[in-house]
Amino acid sequence: MADQANIGISPVSLLLSGSVPAFRCVSASGALATAAEGDVIGVSLLAGASGDRIPCAQSGVLKMTAAGAIAQYDEVSCVASGKIATLDTDSTDRGVGIALWAALADGDVIPVQFYGPKHINEPTRFLDGSLNLDSSQAIGILIDGAFAWRDCIASAIYRDVGAGSPTRSAFQGNVNSLFYGANDNSDMHFHVPHDYAHGTDIFVHAHWGHNGTAISGSLIVNFETTVAKGHNQANFTSTVTTTMTVSTPDIATVPRYRHRIDEFQLSAASPGAGQIASSLLEPDTLVMINVKPTTIPTITGGSPDQPAIFEVDLHYQSTGIGTKQKAPDFYA
Repeated sequence: MADQANIGISPVSLLLSGSVPAFRCVSASGALATAAEGDVIGVSLLAGASGDRIPCAQSGVLKMTAAGAIAQYDEVSCVASGKIATLDTDSTDRGVGIALWAALADGDVIPVQFYGPKHINEPTRFLDGSLNLDSSQAIGILIDGAFAWRDCIASAIYRDVGAGSPTRSAFQGNVNSLFYGANDNSDMHFHVPHDYAHGTDIFVHAHWGHNGTAISGSLIVNFETTVAKGHNQANFTSTVTTTMTVSTPDIATVPRYRHRIDEFQLSAASPGAGQIASSLLEPDTLVMINVKPTTIPTITGGSPDQPAIFEVDLHYQSTGIGTKQKAPDFYA
């Protein structure tokens, strides 16, 4: 039956601009496609409402919804509400695939060998050996229906002498790191890359450890953040501060030389205290963070008996591709 469809496909993500049922032809605008639009980019694998992201298949044997009776092996085209019907060869409609099974009535879901946008209206095609993709911000490469995670990395900016200066010292052998006492601080400047998945949330990863033989107490670190879009669009925001608290009860739970990663959510669609709005994020946005431990655990048996913060990075979701434009509107 139609359950034999949708096997071995690699969907992309589509940001919806309206309600879309499952197994319908969709357009790059995130709406149901129609014969008049001629802009079918794929088939919805799940239903969704405006603002949702759903997986959209662009090739393979796919489940599609019929608008009426269709004979087996008929070539089909997209009609109203994203459904399919037997192609009218006397019209200018474009075929979207071959019906592998017959449909008996409106609403039947049947397997279709979908041509893909390369053959329908070419938003995705190979040119001179290069893959050419649609420029929409909703387009990207998915892993099991979701954008993959990547790290945005920055180097620490710090004073090497005076109050508030972390100490550069050996962590293990001749390998050095920055060790932080209470109220020592450094700054990290993160440049949001062009593969950032528009509208998704970012998270902070703090990589740290210690080289002592005993540890107790808590590590409390303030992350003070300001953000601004680039290209002369915005001023840097007033800062917000997120406090990360990590309990370090003993050496068994936080061993010597252990690489710790602790995480918190920095941005959200509706930001809470200590968060920034995800709407402020786009390619070339700068996220600047001051990292300051206000309380450090008691560490003995190491040197300099302070926690080492190896690195802070931003965990973000990636489309797997860049943007068409190098400046706003990046997706035009």
